[in-house]
Amino acid sequence: IDRERKQQESFKAAERSANAAQERLADHVAQCIDQETHAKRMAVRAKEVDAHESYIDKLNQQFQDNATRRKNKAALETNENAAQVKKAAKEAIVVDKIRRDAIQKLQKQGVPPEYLRPLQKLHGRSSTTS
Repeated sequence: IDRERKQQESFKAAERSANAAQERLADHVAQCIDQETHAKRMAVRAKEVDAHESYIDKLNQQFQDNATRRKNKAALETNENAAQVKKAAKEAIVVDKIRRDAIQKLQKQGVPPEYLRPLQKLHGRSSTTS
């Protein structure tokens, strides 16, 4: 009976030891699975962060490109406007010179001043507009 009881105790101790070892193994496997899952989640998160940073960089680049394009367009328009103003001023100067030359020529030909007054009034108007 003693031997049988000792065998049962020995068997139960071995069973407890085996159960404890199995529990430790199960805990270890569960921990490995958790670590693997966590690593996968972190990898996905890192990819998402990289994708977001890339998106933000591209968006900022688009904003900068658009701003540069608008700035260049405005500068070009300003240059074109300045060129048009300069051209108009040159044309006005040429027209005024031609009119003055015509008035002088007509005066030399002896045209009465009353006929020249409308031309001289035009001269007065163009000098106030330019």
